[in-house]
Amino acid sequence: MTNSYPFVVFGAEFKGKRVLVTGGTKGVGEAIVRRFELSGASVATTARSASAPGLAPALFIQAILGTARGVQNVVDRIQQGRRRHWAAANHGERRNPS
Repeated sequence: MTNSYPFVVFGAEFKGKRVLVTGGTKGVGEAIVRRFELSGASVATTARSASAPGLAPALFIQAILGTARGVQNVVDRIQQGRRRHWAAANHGERRNPS
């Protein structure tokens, strides 16, 4: 993660909190992950593609959340770590119509 961040960040704002960000490897989702990490949160993120360079979430799950199997994979991985009480941040996903 780069050391420069253009906004004011309070390092302990989310200390002790766990956050799940879907679509967290690119664009807005990546920015959300970085912001929570800088603010002290333990971040789990999901995405269809691999984690972005320099991004170091506490947990990364490669999954397609448009399927029941993908959602179940995320639930199972989070439960494996016995990590409870995650807050969720979903920035939304836009797909081109086929």
